[in-house]
Amino acid sequence: MSSMRLEGEPFPRLKRLNPVKFPKLVPYMYLARLEQPGEIQISLIGESLRSILGESIVGGNYLRTYNASERQRVIGYVQHMCDKSCGAAMVREVVYQERLYRASSLSFPLANEAGKPQSLIGIVDLDKSFVPSSAQSDMPTETIKYFKFIDLGFGT
Repeated sequence: MSSMRLEGEPFPRLKRLNPVKFPKLVPYMYLARLEQPGEIQISLIGESLRSILGESIVGGNYLRTYNASERQRVIGYVQHMCDKSCGAAMVREVVYQERLYRASSLSFPLANEAGKPQSLIGIVDLDKSFVPSSAQSDMPTETIKYFKFIDLGFGT
């Protein structure tokens, strides 16, 4: 990741992201753009994640996938990641189409050309075995089970 960052800058740059360098991770990646408080637009979702969902959620608001009670918590996490140039590790339960999945992820902010954090990139390991759930949801709904900030070594 340090090769994606300009010397003296706290954030890796989105423009310097080169998925060719890690092709085995691409199916498990997501990229989301920080639009405004309360809106994180999904701009890319890897094929492995899309195949679990059965559809693409590109263009949707990432925060809609969280239970309403957890959205503010996630907004706070993202703000802290952007303020401190740190990553995050998270484990969550995802309910989608009457199925319960367990997802583990690592994510961190990426900067635009002006050096301002404007995107999130993440790698998600989604447990493909699932448990039937009585919950109904047209969009994935997520509940956080574990969360920890990660020092990426170039934070503020």
